[in-house]
Amino acid sequence: ILHESELRTIEELKIPERTRLALQFWTCKEAALKAIGIGLLVEPNEVVINIEQNAHPYAQLISKARTLPTRIELFPNQLPNSGHALSIACLN
Repeated sequence: ILHESELRTIEELKIPERTRLALQFWTCKEAALKAIGIGLLVEPNEVVINIEQNAHPYAQLISKARTLPTRIELFPNQLPNSGHALSIACLN
């Protein structure tokens, strides 16, 4: 489900942080695909999550088969320290 750039990011982390970031990537991908209304008609690894320090997170669709919004704003981790994960996506 992860794009190769996301895999490289996760591989650099220690195990507990890997798990947290992998879950964050997944909830962001799921939210982005739902926001554009196509669900899993696009492979999750064709949605690239950009989570950089000091920048607002966003998703980009890199599917060659579909023309869809190229940038989707993300609001990850809306339930911090709860043991649950929730991300929200919004089209510009």
